[in-house]
Amino acid sequence: MKNCIEMNGAVDMMAYWHALDLYSDYYDTDTVLNGDSGLISRDGICKPSFYAFQFMNRLLPKVLEKNDHAIVTTNGRNRYVIACHNYKSLSSRYVFTDEDEIQLEDIEQYVEDIDPIKLNFTIQNVKDGKYLVKIYRVNRECGSVQDLWKNLDYSKGLMRDEVDYLKSSAIPGIEMKTIEVENGELCLTNNLEMQEIRLIDVQYRYDV
Repeated sequence: MKNCIEMNGAVDMMAYWHALDLYSDYYDTDTVLNGDSGLISRDGICKPSFYAFQFMNRLLPKVLEKNDHAIVTTNGRNRYVIACHNYKSLSSRYVFTDEDEIQLEDIEQYVEDIDPIKLNFTIQNVKDGKYLVKIYRVNRECGSVQDLWKNLDYSKGLMRDEVDYLKSSAIPGIEMKTIEVENGELCLTNNLEMQEIRLIDVQYRYDV
């Protein structure tokens, strides 16, 4: 998501290397996850990167604002969609550590920091009234197959029903709420965990 936001308005076309982990084969591909760069695991489990592209594809045509962590869009008809993230870069410790020595349970030690961030959005000249806000998030609590796998003790020999559990559970969490806009100013505050991605869909409520 970070790369997509940064490239917005700067490139004509973007392509992803490959969608499925089935593309490659290595000694550790007998595990549920193996570090490959596909958007979907060999068992058909969607990774957070899959949802990052899904979120970006739901943005609206007109870009109102873009910064290091978010992009704000509108259709010009009382609807606003925001994609945002709290991406953490890998640290120098990761660079100087052999890949075989990195353990999943220690992954937080290999990023620059694990701090959450607060993102405040203020959109001006918005029609007054009630708006329905839908929030879709992928983080350690919901949607992250790696954290779901952790709850299964990173087991390699999963049964079919256990794989199906991961597949059905690795989906974004959803929250909905109604807010009221006054004086033409729409204000939103979002707190994002480390490596969290989020889509915020704000729609005017014509039914109230």
